[in-house]
Amino acid sequence: PPVHTGTFSERKRNSSATSDASTTLHKTRKKIKTRKKTSTKQPKTGFDERCNQLLRFKEEFGHCNVPRRYADNPSLAHCCSAMRQAYNKRQQGMKTNYTLSQDRIERLEEI
Repeated sequence: PPVHTGTFSERKRNSSATSDASTTLHKTRKKIKTRKKTSTKQPKTGFDERCNQLLRFKEEFGHCNVPRRYADNPSLAHCCSAMRQAYNKRQQGMKTNYTLSQDRIERLEEI
């Protein structure tokens, strides 16, 4: 048997008691969506700062192979992983979403 019986207008009339609750819920959801989002993420770090972080990593560990799951600085790990992928794609002549200019490549190779 069908779950809903009657026409749409009949169901609408019968649900008038719950309409106040749904309106309140709708307003609450709207407030949440329009609220300014406060992020716990750190602000975007520039390429120069990433290079400095990579230099510090190299000083500490003697290499630049930042593991993907580097707990001390997960954002550096993510950035290095993205740069590696972009570099490899660029070497193969493929397009990449990550901005890795020739200047940046040269800077990374110096490190």
